[in-house]
Parts: sequence; C-alpha cells; structure tokens
Amino acid sequence: MNRINIIIIVLIFALFTFSCSTELDINDEWSDIPVIFCILDQSQEYQYIKVNKTFLGEKPASEMAQHSDSLYYENVKVILYEYDGNNTISAIEFTEVDTIPKESGYFANDKNIIYITDYQLNENYKYQLEVTIDDGRKVISSDIIELISGAAITRPHPQILTISVHRYDAPFTYAYNPGYNTKVSQMNLYFNYIEVLNEDTAYHTIKWPQSLNVRSDDSDNNTIEGSFEIKGFYSQLANNIPEADENLKRYAKMPDSFEFRLSIANRDYSTYMEISAPSHGIIQEKPSFSNIDDAIGLFAAKYNTNKIIKLDGNTLDSISRGIYTKHLGFQSRHSEYYQ
Repeated sequence: MNRINIIIIVLIFALFTFSCSTELDINDEWSDIPVIFCILDQSQEYQYIKVNKTFLGEKPASEMAQHSDSLYYENVKVILYEYDGNNTISAIEFTEVDTIPKESGYFANDKNIIYITDYQLNENYKYQLEVTIDDGRKVISSDIIELISGAAITRPHPQILTISVHRYDAPFTYAYNPGYNTKVSQMNLYFNYIEVLNEDTAYHTIKWPQSLNVRSDDSDNNTIEGSFEIKGFYSQLANNIPEADENLKRYAKMPDSFEFRLSIANRDYSTYMEISAPSHGIIQEKPSFSNIDDAIGLFAAKYNTNKIIKLDGNTLDSISRGIYTKHLGFQSRHSEYYQ
C-alpha cells in the first residue's frame, strides 16, 4: 500500500468552526503551518487565543489525534500590541493556561492549552497580534484591526425598568445602534424563569433568536429596528416549557425576567462564519478563508451588549392565565414571590 500522508488541522475553541486559507493536499509534503484563532471582545472580562499545529504521520488520523504532542507547540509566546494611531500604547503578553476543560472526542483532551489575558481593551485603540513559536523559529504577525465601537441597545430605552408584552395582536419593536466596524448583528431574546418543586428550585432560560442583519457599509452606525409578534413570544414559551403537574410552580424570574442580548461581529468574522457554514446546495465544496499570513486561522472582533428588564403585571397575568401558557404552572402576579 502506498504511504498515505494525513494532515489534520486542529481547532479546539468555543464558538468557532475550522476553515483554512489555502487548499491542502492530504498527500502533499508536510510543512509546519500554525493554526491561530483570536476573537477580541472588549465586553468580556478575558481575551483568549488558541494556537495549535498541523501534524503528519503514517498512522490512522484517529490514533494520532489522541496524542497531545501532535496538537501543541512546546514554546509559544503571544503578544497583543495596542496602538493609538501609529503609537504603541501597550504590549500585552498572554499567559498560557491549561485549566479550561475540554470535552472528550476525536482529539486528545488531557491538555487544552489556551493563552489568556484579563487586560481591558479600549474600543478607541487598534490591535495587532504577534505569535512567536519555538524561540523565534516562527514569528507570525497579523494585520492591525479595529474593535467594534458605539454599539448600544436604544429601545427599550436604558431608563425603562419594566416592559409590557401581553397584547397578542400587537408586535413589540426593539432598536439598536450596531456600532462602527460592524458587518453582522443579531438580537437574541431570553425569558428567564424559576421552577419550584417542593423545596427544590431550578432556574431556566428560553432563548429566541431574531433575524440576522447584514450591513453593506460597516462604517455606518444608523439605527436598526426589529420586531417580534407578541403571540409568537407566548408560542415560544408553550413550545419549549413542558406542561406542569399540580406540585410544580413556575415564576418569571425577578427582576431579570426578560433580556435583550445583542451580538455583533466585524467583517472578517462574518466572512469566516459564512464560508464555514454547511453547504446546502448541489456544490458542496466551498472556498476557504484565513486572514493571518503564514498561518491558518482568524483574527477578528466581536461585541456583546444586553439589557435585562422586568416584565410588568399585565404580562405576568397573560403568562399565568393566557390561552397559550395557562397550562404551564406559572403563578399569579399576586403570589408571594412577586411581592
């Protein structure tokens, strides 16, 4: 049997699916190509960078993938440069950690090396990634990118403390400014509720994604409006919450019973996700994407912001007594919990 060279590209990072910048022939000569993923998000407490390596061997891919040495470099230094215009403000060195568990699967899980920092990013500055492997054997620098800035939820208004979502025949309208350097945005709605059975309490969330908005101009910060049918909200509850028995009591969680959560991504992140999505047409082969020279991966920006708000008494009545949800065991607005 002819020798079969197998190249495996590894990515073990939450939220991302792997894609590469060049076509790789699995029978081609092996070359050392790092795999680097970093998505900056100044709304988060920590920033993460994942650095893996390609590997080659004659054994079955499933067997080689179970060895951590095949996945990680021995010596990696990760620095994020922060710029104000053309001036370097900071050189942020990331710390290597192996404390975030990785689920069992195709690849080895005895290690899960990730590079992390709690440095607070500034949306007014620009950033560049530099990864040094094996004491300078490879030095990889990304392009300089800008963070997403100016994004905000504008409706419901920040000063409003409660909302009413109870008239079945009416839509509810929300609005937000997507910010600058934004290509794609999406509002997600969350209903938070509590279950009480005897003395046990459990907390649950129903997620309801809204339409994706893709912009042609990522330098435009014009307001985007969206809406949902209030009847659709109650249908979501009815379809996702099991019918309650006589011993189970449910309550809309207070005061954070309803949440508007806005997720935003820049152009490179949007392009990567679009290309990485499954193909549903006749032609299954798709182009590949990477924006890091001399490596495979992604250096991009995203942003998350939210508004948590309390549902008013009329809405609590509709949830507990309405035709769509009266069988779910939600208690009256006059129950002790709501007081």
